[in-house]
Amino acid sequence: MQIFQAGHSREWLDEVLGDARMLSDEFMESRKGTVRNGENRWSDLVLRVRAGSGSLSVDWLRRRWVGKPGGRRIFATRLRKGTGFRYPKRELLRWAKDWERDEVWQAECRMALLRELWQIGKMMERAERKYLGVNTGVFDTEDEASRIDDEVGFIPDRQGPGGGR
Repeated sequence: MQIFQAGHSREWLDEVLGDARMLSDEFMESRKGTVRNGENRWSDLVLRVRAGSGSLSVDWLRRRWVGKPGGRRIFATRLRKGTGFRYPKRELLRWAKDWERDEVWQAECRMALLRELWQIGKMMERAERKYLGVNTGVFDTEDEASRIDDEVGFIPDRQGPGGGR
């Protein structure tokens, strides 16, 4: 009977990444200079999702427009996140326009959850690798096998058959 099936953490991480990209795309699509109630709504905030080499980066950036119309350039500066999974509300909403404050904070709360889920998925992935190494008996050295035994709390009978008693 196989209780554990390898690969579930990778599926989990792919799903979290897909959700983060979808949320980012939806958020950015709603900020492309649309006119609502006769008001031009350009946002100075950008929500960026990047993944690479096993990591997930979900960042907020502040856009600045430099130059005259026709020759304008855009510069983006990443906002400081601080500790934890969530950007500080005060720092993030400082750059949000009045009409978008609620949407920005809702998006950040959802992204904070996805950042946390990503970290949980990475812990699952490490546990899967450790589990597979223990169950297949693949160790580089006897010391590594003993170290893993100690980590999981397994104390083998090291005195041989009969227990030496």
